Amino acid sequence: MSLGAVLHLGLHALLPALFAWFLFPKRFLWAACWLLAGCAIDVDHLLATPIYSPGRCSLGFHPLHTLPAILVYATLALTNKPFRLLGLGLLVHIALDGIDCLRMTCIARSDAVSTQPDKAIRPDPTPARAILLNQFTT
Repeated sequence: MSLGAVLHLGLHALLPALFAWFLFPKRFLWAACWLLAGCAIDVDHLLATPIYSPGRCSLGFHPLHTLPAILVYATLALTNKPFRLLGLGLLVHIALDGIDCLRMTCIARSDAVSTQPDKAIRPDPTPARAILLNQFTT
């Protein structure tokens, strides 16, 4: 497993725990459990073949990582507790997956440039937002 994958998986546990620590220091364990429950959406990876593919972006590929599902998570984040924390945990999870998709896209593009040294390196005009939105539409 690559360092990027290990870091990605570690952040799925560390970031919700840090949110709980700073936002709910007196009820850290309660808040951390609700925020970490956001990782449960990765159960949809079991529907894919192969279950884990290091170069695959989760956003737009897995059913619980699609735009309609993300809208539900945002709605949960705006409701009363404890669902607010679950919604926040789900949104943190999606944000981390989005960052991972951008990382993989940048690596793939840099690999393509390095295999074609005769072509001039030009900055990509596609903004990061368009790359993420493209994950939901393809």
